[in-house]
Parts: sequence; C-alpha cells; structure tokens
Amino acid sequence: MGKDAFDSMTNDILTRYARTSPKHSVSNSKYEAWKREFTFEGIRGARYGQSFCNFFDITDHVLFYKVDWVSADQYIRSMYLAKS
Repeated sequence: MGKDAFDSMTNDILTRYARTSPKHSVSNSKYEAWKREFTFEGIRGARYGQSFCNFFDITDHVLFYKVDWVSADQYIRSMYLAKS
C-alpha cells in the first residue's frame, strides 16, 4: 500500500470524525459544578469520563471508558468546554 492510499484513508477517517465530532459545549461554571458533584460519585466508583457523559447526557465512548482521570480531564477540556 502506497503513501497516497494511506493519506486517502486517513483523510477519509478524519472527515468522518469531523462530521460526528462532539457538538456539545459546556460552560466553565457548569463544568466546575459537575466537578464538585463528581467527588461523591468518584468515591462510589464512577469513572471521571463516565460521570461527565452521564451528567451532560453525552455519548462519547472514548471518554466514557477512560480510566485515567487526568487524560479524561484533558479530553473534556479540549473537546467539550466552551471556548471563552
């Protein structure tokens, strides 16, 4: 498989992702309020991304199943927080 074929497949995947990328925008104040509530959910065993998805009614399988809260938080900040 040549470079052109790989580039074509990569562009196709990125184009599909762009059409289905997250459309939600969460304000910083709502995000901070959710983080305060997550403290108790985390004690009960909920994952960070799982809690975020459930709270904001978001379907994002990548975020939902992230185990590491640091990477989940970075993902949330880059994909869902409203840009000021």
